[in-house]
Amino acid sequence: GVLWVSFAACALSFQPPTLRKEPLESAQCTLPNEMAAAAAMRLIRIGKAGITRPFGDERTVTQAFPAGVKTDEADPFLMCDFFNAPSSGVAAHEDEFPVNWHPHQGQTVVTYLKMGIGRHADSLGNRETFATPGMQWMNCGSGVEHAEGGGTPKGTPGEGFQIWINMPAKHKMDDP
Repeated sequence: GVLWVSFAACALSFQPPTLRKEPLESAQCTLPNEMAAAAAMRLIRIGKAGITRPFGDERTVTQAFPAGVKTDEADPFLMCDFFNAPSSGVAAHEDEFPVNWHPHQGQTVVTYLKMGIGRHADSLGNRETFATPGMQWMNCGSGVEHAEGGGTPKGTPGEGFQIWINMPAKHKMDDP
């Protein structure tokens, strides 16, 4: 089957995760030029592709971790979901979202969208729509509610991944 390779450094440098079928001796990614550095990404281990989990409706996500990676190897990453599902269409109303309002606290949520059109609203009054490839970075701190989806035309796949990153204890109650 398809193997999931540790991808933290590549994800943070705006590159999608690397999916490989053949064994790897090492993995490497390059940081953006403006950082004027290159970093070799140490391969911790190779594991089987994540576990498919229900999303709450007819959709599913493939979760690379926490189930597929030990907590001490994943830290500070809490969760990574890969999603790929056809859209039910562009929302008819600006307040309509397929992924309804829900809270996050004490974490950073990074969503990287490879295909489709990203759409987000939050309790701080932010609203955005972004083209792909695109990325949304949300520091939740003491808490924020948000909703997402509904920007991709009907039948077009929405594909990407979402990573939840644990904030250091001293920043968990910062303003979002």
